[in-house]
Amino acid sequence: MRYSILLRALAVTCTFFVLSACVSTPPATLKTTFVSESLPKNVKSFLVLGLGEKRANSIEFEQEFINALQDQGVEAYSVHKEIGRKQEITKASVIALVKKLNVEAVLVTRLKDIELEINEQRVSKTKTIQKPQFRRLTDIFVYEYEEIETERDMGLAATVTLTTEVYSTTSGGLIAELETKSFEKTEKGLVESESISKIVTFLKSNRIL
Repeated sequence: MRYSILLRALAVTCTFFVLSACVSTPPATLKTTFVSESLPKNVKSFLVLGLGEKRANSIEFEQEFINALQDQGVEAYSVHKEIGRKQEITKASVIALVKKLNVEAVLVTRLKDIELEINEQRVSKTKTIQKPQFRRLTDIFVYEYEEIETERDMGLAATVTLTTEVYSTTSGGLIAELETKSFEKTEKGLVESESISKIVTFLKSNRIL
């Protein structure tokens, strides 16, 4: 079966969230894996694409990214919302959208890795959790694993690494590739907000924004 870690955690127990509220986790990190020697300055419009199997998750991520960019006074658009449900998202359709909206840069985010941590309390019986081989186009919080049978509580937390590529529509080339890592999170929204905040800070510090 396929599950969302967030939904699974909420369904299993509310106790875990109460207990974990007081537990501090390491701050999110950002690592640059590539930065062009020639970066565009003061970009005023972005197209945002979150690559995932579930359209709803991609739209949610894109919208949060858009909100953060708009807070900086620039225009931003969601690929999934602009293209709609009827048209497939391909390289050609994204390029056509870039031309239509006349944006200056494209941000593409995908999952690189996820580590699942389980905090079990008063467990009567468990089965081995199965982590599938990473796929390039996948959801942030989608896993396949066998059922876990418990008498009381179980808590789930995830350490998530995302890769974000920044493309210039003027040159057509990659100008930056970033890796953000969010540690021991129990809610998908926290991963999104931390990662996006780190990316926006990078864009600002390099005067791309």
